[in-house]
Amino acid sequence: MLNHLTIGLNLNVEKHLNIKSGCLVADITTGNGGHLERFAHSVGPTGLVIALDQDARCLQSYSAAGVALKHSNIFLYNTCFLNIFSILHFLNVKELDAVFADLGFSSPQIDNPARGFSFLQDGPLDMRMNKDKGLTAFELINKSNVSELAQLLYKYGNEPFAYKIARKIKSEKYFPNSTHALASLICKIYTKPCNHHPATKSFQALRIAVNQETEKLTSLFKKIPKIIKTKGLLGILSFHSIEDQLIKKHFHQNKILWRLKLKLKINTHTKDIEKNPRARCATLRIFQKLI
Repeated sequence: MLNHLTIGLNLNVEKHLNIKSGCLVADITTGNGGHLERFAHSVGPTGLVIALDQDARCLQSYSAAGVALKHSNIFLYNTCFLNIFSILHFLNVKELDAVFADLGFSSPQIDNPARGFSFLQDGPLDMRMNKDKGLTAFELINKSNVSELAQLLYKYGNEPFAYKIARKIKSEKYFPNSTHALASLICKIYTKPCNHHPATKSFQALRIAVNQETEKLTSLFKKIPKIIKTKGLLGILSFHSIEDQLIKKHFHQNKILWRLKLKLKINTHTKDIEKNPRARCATLRIFQKLI
């Protein structure tokens, strides 16, 4: 079993989302089930928590499934959050009091070399959240030309050396399916010291592209007003600037529908940072649906 500290538990998300006895709630990226357990306690026996996660890890006894087994008011589904709409239809639930989306990756996902998310340990260039669907990072690299790869690295990673990195990758005659090999190649492009590992932005960009994260979030934001009650709440925990830009742009353009009720940066809550340095850029936003 790999341990994971759920970020933001000390923020009492359930209180900020006004989750009370009898509420109908969706945790659409439940992961390890850290927030899920608190939601289940808050809604009580007369409420309901619908939990989703596309990673099959959520079905393990030490993850969200273990939490669901202890609470009869939790319905757990191993699926992408975009399927929340069809699930609610199946359950004959029309509207929810609150929806929560934790957009972060768990430590067990990142630290497992076989998943290919990290350059710190060697493994295949996979990076898929759902290992049964879509192209791997290795396949995406191979099918992209220099221009396409450079655009991807810049768009999703803000990588200043995107074109140089893309050109270097595509110049390799036999590019190995290895996280260490890719990281080593990227390091050759960086000739001056920087305040992060040279491969950080490229790995982020590839992961976002492989999982179509921004496209899925955009689709979710457009559809989600249909399933949240008037005055209901939407909580989003984001972890990097690409997510932040997308969130700010969408909700700024839809002020007639949403009000930003709360914004908290995790770096003001040092306990999370001390236990998990990956939380240093996390931001919790709570939006209230106005109409």
